[in-house]
Amino acid sequence: MHTTKKDFELFKKEVGKWITTLGLFSWDVTIQHNDELEDSYGSCQVNPTGRTACISLNINWDDEEPTPHRVKLTAFHEVCELLFFPYSLMAQERYANEEQLIIERHTIISTLERVIFNKGG
Repeated sequence: MHTTKKDFELFKKEVGKWITTLGLFSWDVTIQHNDELEDSYGSCQVNPTGRTACISLNINWDDEEPTPHRVKLTAFHEVCELLFFPYSLMAQERYANEEQLIIERHTIISTLERVIFNKGG
C-alpha cells in the first residue's frame, strides 16, 4: 500500500501542528515524502549540532492502509521522536551525568504539562 499526495498534505499539517503545540521552535524542520524508509511508516532524522531535523512519511506501507488516523498518529510519533531526541542523545553520551539527565527529563515533562495536562484538566 502507498501513501498519496493527500496523505502527505495531512502529514505535513499534523507535523506542523504538533511542532507548534510542543513548542519545538528551536529546530529547523523539513518534511519529506519518500520511499527510502524500510519497515516504518515515518522517520525523524536529526542533526543536533545544526538543530535541524527531517521528518518523513514513507510512501510504501507494506502491511497497513494509510488511513487519516494512522497518518496523523505517524506525524505525532515522529514529532515526539524530535521532542525526546536531546534526552536520548544525552543518555547515550559518557559525559552526561545524572543531574543533566534529570534536568532534561524535567524539561520534557514541563512541556507535556503545559501542552497536554493543562488542556485536559
